[in-house]
Amino acid sequence: KTAYEMCGRDWSSDVCSSDLPRGGRGVIALHIAAERPPAESAGRSLVAALVDRGMVVTACTARDAAALAIDTSSEAPDVVVAVGGDGTMLEAARFATTAEADIVGINVGRVGFLAEVEVGEVDALAALLADGSYGVKERMTLVATHRGETHVGLNDVVVEKVASQQMISVEVDVDG
Repeated sequence: KTAYEMCGRDWSSDVCSSDLPRGGRGVIALHIAAERPPAESAGRSLVAALVDRGMVVTACTARDAAALAIDTSSEAPDVVVAVGGDGTMLEAARFATTAEADIVGINVGRVGFLAEVEVGEVDALAALLADGSYGVKERMTLVATHRGETHVGLNDVVVEKVASQQMISVEVDVDG
């Protein structure tokens, strides 16, 4: 599986491949950090900037919809925007992977290794999304299956045993 992370302007442009084809419907889905006022504020600013540019903006979850005063949609987005820290970015990656959408993060967290856009760049991000002048870079993902349930990991997959005195068995397949 592959996750596509947006890049544009100077955001990691040296590893960016802008010739990968992307969607063109102009549907943007937002996922924000729970109960983080700076994330809600940045999310509302982005919603306003995108709507002003004629974009369709939806929420990834009902909580996102309530916080941003927008609707959820069954329509697959072109891009999922995570507004928060790295944890929010990892949560949003699940939505993006399921929808086969690009993903970009706005950092309002403390570190922000995964989110490449800062809060002050919301208008610039909205402009890139509206005119489609962004590129993408592929990120490898991991797929883990446990008892018939499949999980996708962007950074890692953790295997943890409950009882420390027991051995566990793990099967690992690479590229297949």
